[in-house]
Amino acid sequence: MKYYSYCVNGVAYQLKSTAYNSQVDKVGDPCTIWYNPKNPAEAQEFHYGEKNKTFTVILICGIVFVVLGFVLPIIGIGIQARQGG
Repeated sequence: MKYYSYCVNGVAYQLKSTAYNSQVDKVGDPCTIWYNPKNPAEAQEFHYGEKNKTFTVILICGIVFVVLGFVLPIIGIGIQARQGG
């Protein structure tokens, strides 16, 4: 568990997270905190944007492979049934 401290308009907040953050190696390292401007207590230490494009591509590929793992056997069963197999 990692704890992040940040300040918005003079108010201090603390964020606790188990997510991996490549910007932070040790206590005191600065990093970007993304927060909701309407409710700064809602925050995250990472953002799925341009910097995380590789992660996004890997995630999408993984989802596609999982879906194909379910769909392809069903299609194969349908083709076998049509061929009388």
